[in-house]
Amino acid sequence: FKFDTGNPPHGNFIISGNWIDGTNHLTYGIINCKNLTYKDFFIKDSNLQISIDQNSTSIENINLHHTYGNLNGALSLNRIKQPIHKNFNYTLDGILPINDCKEAFGPTIQTVLDDFNLSSVFIKSTGQIPYDSNDINDTLSDDNFYTIDLSSDQNGTWHDVKFNGFKGHITSDFNTTKFDFPLILFANGKLSLQFSLNNITESVIFSLDLINAYIRDLYFSVLNFQTKIGKNILGSFNPDLMSKNGTLDLQIKANCSFNDLSSFKGSGKITVNENELSKLQMLGFLSRGISNLPLPLPTGTLKFSKLEGLFEIEHDVLKFDQIILSGLLSKIVNRGSFNFIKGELDITSKIQLLGNLPIPIVKQFAQFADPLSTFAEIKITGPWAEPEWKLLIKPID
Repeated sequence: FKFDTGNPPHGNFIISGNWIDGTNHLTYGIINCKNLTYKDFFIKDSNLQISIDQNSTSIENINLHHTYGNLNGALSLNRIKQPIHKNFNYTLDGILPINDCKEAFGPTIQTVLDDFNLSSVFIKSTGQIPYDSNDINDTLSDDNFYTIDLSSDQNGTWHDVKFNGFKGHITSDFNTTKFDFPLILFANGKLSLQFSLNNITESVIFSLDLINAYIRDLYFSVLNFQTKIGKNILGSFNPDLMSKNGTLDLQIKANCSFNDLSSFKGSGKITVNENELSKLQMLGFLSRGISNLPLPLPTGTLKFSKLEGLFEIEHDVLKFDQIILSGLLSKIVNRGSFNFIKGELDITSKIQLLGNLPIPIVKQFAQFADPLSTFAEIKITGPWAEPEWKLLIKPID
């Protein structure tokens, strides 16, 4: 604590009882304070009510006025016996200044809050938790629980990923910790995230649903995130190739071990709408280089505007049987895999022409009664940034 020497804390107390045997005593009072700093959390003024007897210690009617608003709450500690797990009950309600109070709740919560850059959040929380966070047995006590409601309309970042507000609910007991955030405003779209952690087995089940996110904003978010964590997941390219209105929908359901992300398994669906999709490295790599292959394709055939399909994720590999890249004149149907840690591709693609188009026929292609995909495939392998392309010709009966 740091106090303002010109405005020291002051209070009124009643202290009475038999303090020798500790069976009948009372301390009761109200404390007022101005310009108080607790672990860099500045409080303009505060008042609280303290009550101590042989049964419990309580700090009630806590009212803190800080830069962004008010924070109210209460604490109580049972003093009747000394249980194995030492817990306290609490309530918390009001505006919590995230950036200003990161150190106030101890090192465990600080590690979480350090990932955020956010001025304030509305919080409503109640629970019973250990007051010694260093004791793992206390943390897993079967009488610990808490609920937290969170919301914010402020712009902020998480690991340098920008968001524009959120609303969520967190609950935890001896068995399970659940995160349910039905609304996160992200990349000009809406993100819904559910996360369930088994506190005993440390297994994780989660689902993600991202709707109408701008690809350009999403791309910069990924770049910021990988720079923050020091891992190069996605290579950079010229963002001017992306239209500002291209959007992405993404759904994922998966499970893994909390301490072993290599156990990640799940499935999902992706839909991308982008007029310049064929120019993008991160989503249009399936069409890159095809125009240089010896295929009799008219101008504009490889101009794609949509990518969609289902996929599975196992460990660090994304697998798919039918990811379709489509445009007005053609579509490419893809099957294969992508290792998003190593950046390695292994994809087989079929080109299908749509409609009756006047296509020049090379000598070895006698007739074009069936789509081009009936006798031609493209094999794409190697690193994401510089894949190798190979045309596979099937014999014509």
